Amino acid sequence: MYGVHPFVMGQDPNNNWYGVFSNNAAAQDWWITKNHTLGPYPGDVSIKQYATGGQGDIFIFSGNSPKRVNYLYHYTLVGFPALTPQWALGWG
Repeated sequence: MYGVHPFVMGQDPNNNWYGVFSNNAAAQDWWITKNHTLGPYPGDVSIKQYATGGQGDIFIFSGNSPKRVNYLYHYTLVGFPALTPQWALGWG
């Protein structure tokens, strides 16, 4: 009945954008940690994913803007969102 789309977007040092979608039906836990360093990229974060089992697929998208990566994610993999019809929203 419920679902989740674990999709993460980021930018590399050359200003290229990427997106990663992890498809796994098993229970998952995500740890997102900020790296507290004063190096060349002080805003870096670490992302770790733990799954309890199952086989998973990882899809990687790249583009020159976040809009392009988002478009590729929707166009090639999950489809575009649709508006809920007004009659399905209940009594109003």
